[in-house]
Amino acid sequence: MPRSRVAKSMAEEKEVVTWIEQNGEVPTRATTYFQNERGWKISGVQPRLAEVEDMIFDRVLFLRSEKKKVTRDLIAEVGKHLAQAELGNTQFLGSSKWVDGFMHRYDLSLRRTTNLTVLTNDVLTDRAVCYMEFVKVRKDRLNMDHTVLMDETAVYFEDPRCQTVDVTGARHVVLKSTGFASMRITAVLARIDKTYGAYQKRAWVDFQLQIKWLDLVFPPIFDASASCEKNLQMFVIPGGLTPYVQAGDIGIYKSFKDKLSVIIDEWKSSDRVMYTEAGNPKQPPVEDVVQWVQTAWKTVPDVVVRRSVAAADFSPFYEDWHISHHDVYGDLFYRKWLSRDEESESDDVG
Repeated sequence: MPRSRVAKSMAEEKEVVTWIEQNGEVPTRATTYFQNERGWKISGVQPRLAEVEDMIFDRVLFLRSEKKKVTRDLIAEVGKHLAQAELGNTQFLGSSKWVDGFMHRYDLSLRRTTNLTVLTNDVLTDRAVCYMEFVKVRKDRLNMDHTVLMDETAVYFEDPRCQTVDVTGARHVVLKSTGFASMRITAVLARIDKTYGAYQKRAWVDFQLQIKWLDLVFPPIFDASASCEKNLQMFVIPGGLTPYVQAGDIGIYKSFKDKLSVIIDEWKSSDRVMYTEAGNPKQPPVEDVVQWVQTAWKTVPDVVVRRSVAAADFSPFYEDWHISHHDVYGDLFYRKWLSRDEESESDDVG
């Protein structure tokens, strides 16, 4: 938790941060202004790094209250700026190690954006236990050489990463959109091979498009009687569980979108962006988007894929599963999974 200190109200803190942003981004000027114009009592003692960290924490809370994205890089940059402006310290680098420590001290973590529909802890963990049981009894019979991990993910031109620094355990994480928010492509990721493009009026994978994808990836094999059967088994993850038991959401998509975000940002800042008469950006050519997705997908390390798949119930050890050590649901799932094993053993004995 943050250090104990006498703090202004959230409204007053927002006022100070807004004033700083509108007046040259120099926090020290705010001291003179609020002392002279508002009569606030502000200590003239040179602040310490601990107090500078309090200022950074206030900035994080303010930005999140405005539903704006907060990244580790932003924390590092604000830290360097304040260390120089408030402490006269030009040697402070805002290193990754310092950011780790800062986030730990103030109970912050990277949070995935959410909508407002949230399952209760009991419902979510009950679903997770049922799904893990379902997979557990079937995966030993699977031929892994003929098993494909396939899922879709939305590629947003605004910012393909949907994480921001927020208070650990935050359940509703919302970000403000920009002018590129309406532009997106839905990518179906399975393996590095041919890339197929399809146009959908609504940019998501419906049942018909999924059938088309299966026909392309698994072409029918005809026997002597000219009949064919795919004989596919499909494991569908129940609603609300994908962030916790889907390999893509666990780790693969972050690596994929970290690379894709760089490519998209380069395009957005280039002269290749075309605009409508109303000044709105046009979507780039489909060929360019296909190339972006291919490039980003190929850069995902094999080790990230293996670890993510293992954490999605394909490790034989439940301690390795992502949901087992989730900061919100991990303990409850852990207890329910163990009690389920105990109940199975008692049933066998009976």
